[in-house]
Amino acid sequence: AAALAVELVERLPELVVLATSRESLRVAGEAVWILPPLDRASGAALFADRARAASPRFDAAATIEVVERLCAELDGMPLAIELIAARANAFTVEQMQERLADRLESISAGTRRSAPRHQTLSAVTHWSHDLLFEAERATFRRLSIFAGGCTLEAAEAVCGVEPIDPFDVAETLARLIDKSLVIAEDGRYRMLLTLAEYGRARLAEAGELESTSRRAAHWFAERALRSFSDWRTPGGRDQAWWMRRINADLDNVRRALEWSIAHVDSEAAGRLAGGLGWYWWHTGRAAEGVAWLDRVFDVSNLAQEGTRGLALTWLARLCLDTGDYDRAKITAGAALEALSADDDPALESLAEFVLSRVAVAHGQLDVARSHARRSTAAQARVARPWNQGITAVLKASEAALCGDHTAAERELATATSLLRNVGDVAALVLASHQLLRLQLARHAYDDSDRTARDAIALAEQYGLQGWVAVLSNELGAINRQRGDASASREHHAKALHLARELGLATVQAAALEGLMASRHDRDSDLGSNLP
Repeated sequence: AAALAVELVERLPELVVLATSRESLRVAGEAVWILPPLDRASGAALFADRARAASPRFDAAATIEVVERLCAELDGMPLAIELIAARANAFTVEQMQERLADRLESISAGTRRSAPRHQTLSAVTHWSHDLLFEAERATFRRLSIFAGGCTLEAAEAVCGVEPIDPFDVAETLARLIDKSLVIAEDGRYRMLLTLAEYGRARLAEAGELESTSRRAAHWFAERALRSFSDWRTPGGRDQAWWMRRINADLDNVRRALEWSIAHVDSEAAGRLAGGLGWYWWHTGRAAEGVAWLDRVFDVSNLAQEGTRGLALTWLARLCLDTGDYDRAKITAGAALEALSADDDPALESLAEFVLSRVAVAHGQLDVARSHARRSTAAQARVARPWNQGITAVLKASEAALCGDHTAAERELATATSLLRNVGDVAALVLASHQLLRLQLARHAYDDSDRTARDAIALAEQYGLQGWVAVLSNELGAINRQRGDASASREHHAKALHLARELGLATVQAAALEGLMASRHDRDSDLGSNLP
């Protein structure tokens, strides 16, 4: 085709050749237009057109939502949509959707006039696959292990083994993109679901499913562990960078956790679940984090893997957020015991902080102060800027417990400056939360309102939904104190919705209490206006 196009254009300079193909012709003067998958509306329109050709009585309007979902599950692939719509004379749309469990074989043409390679989706995919070189086939099938795409770095680590050199993965990916088998978007590479399903079948057929899954799990486990230390270390990636990366790879992380637990790979499982403890906490996924850590401890105590202290510390912190104070206390104690042989002041400090918060919840202020002092002392053993910032936050908490609010606000000002410089967004929000509580205590409602709104804006910018829920509750309390029951209800309702979605029991309880209080205020106002 390329040679013919070149010859025609050379003989007829004014001629324009429109060619459709799975890859570009790679000839001089060629302008490539990559056709993206159809959106839901366009896919549904194509489906309706082809379905009516097969069955004139087909009523697209009656099943439009199911049709749109069906087209989305087919990745918006025109051929796949045409093939399945041709079966409208034999199946309802709902039946077609049910049969997508084995989409590669179940989607076939209803006409003999189609070329053999176009009569089933499997045949189409197999035909494209057979045209690949061996290195391209190996990269294609290994890439299918990722859920939701991956970065080039991940692809090189997971796909770059015999017969592929890691340095050749980028070029191989480029060729797969040219052949419409891989999509490149915003620095990430992904496969359509249909192609990924086919690739995993080839991966199993090649006997590489387990080895590729293991490489992926350990690669994400190493990244999880690094994510907790990188932004605390001078010269490392900042926390916002890691937030974005883990958000993008969350499906990959979950798949890696599932595989690691199912295969009792406790080294990878402990690093994944424990290393991301900070992420589960700050993004409001405490319930999910507890669930993963529980499953990890079901298969190993992590003593041999060196991640027991890490996992227990974060499990204790997450139990605090889910309202399980008794378990948080027991787990934090176990974490300190596990950490006694390690030298990790940050984790030791966090475990003591959990014990301090549990004591506050139980009204044991002397015990709370004792744990708060130990938490501060542990963090202060390290002179790095991040540790100094967290130390200032802990000193503020300790001062507040002792009733010295002026000293607490002074420490928070120091903490804010240090944490902003090292890029710890979540700790900045935490410091803002402490500050607004102090402002609220001295009835500085305008200041606390401004602090809360600024912190919410920061939390929303970086996807810290748990903090958005907590701070929305605080805004509800602030507005109640100002006498605005309507605004109070609005903020508490927002907090309740998020807390229920995230499984944050203590935030739910506070939101419900706030809603009841604001409703009582409204009823009292109505009663006072009666003649």
